[in-house]
Amino acid sequence: MSALLEGFDALQTAQSASFPASSHQQRLGFLAEPGSDNVSLLVRLGRKADPTALAAALNAEAETHEALRTSLHLDEDQLVQRIASEVTVPFAVVDGEVVDVLEQELARPFDLATAPLLRTTFILGGTGPMLLLAGHAAMFDRSSLRRLSERMAARVGGQAVEAPELHYVDYSEWQRTMPESELQKLVTYWQYQLRDLPSIL
Repeated sequence: MSALLEGFDALQTAQSASFPASSHQQRLGFLAEPGSDNVSLLVRLGRKADPTALAAALNAEAETHEALRTSLHLDEDQLVQRIASEVTVPFAVVDGEVVDVLEQELARPFDLATAPLLRTTFILGGTGPMLLLAGHAAMFDRSSLRRLSERMAARVGGQAVEAPELHYVDYSEWQRTMPESELQKLVTYWQYQLRDLPSIL
């Protein structure tokens, strides 16, 4: 598998106003029902967690993490990504039941043309504060949300956090320019890896 990714680490996408969307983003795009492609991560916090410090850490991440500044647009019938120079990530502090807040956030649609495609909620409650990260699947999955929460925690703890060397647009460009022969190798690889799954999937 590693041979298939040769050159990916060295790929640096040239800066421009817009970038082609990935095939994953094209599948989601503007076709899904509002709210149907939201993903979330709940993180239990210590009782002394400071929402102001967490919000600052999140916006510091947005300065170096392009995914937090990316939106999706139709440009001459082509779906493209655009990266804003700066954003403020929504960060709400609420006092309520975790289940209720989670359901509300997962049901709320995102405006895909407006970055960031992420909302954050600091939930106060009797069991202790929790942090809810809710994003759109066109830009985030649970793994990336978990990594974001870890980077936020590191910043709050005073640790140095390096800027990502690669961004989602780099992956999109790599995918778009991949030769058909290499793409077929990836298809074959995943067909083999998923060979034991029920056929209904």
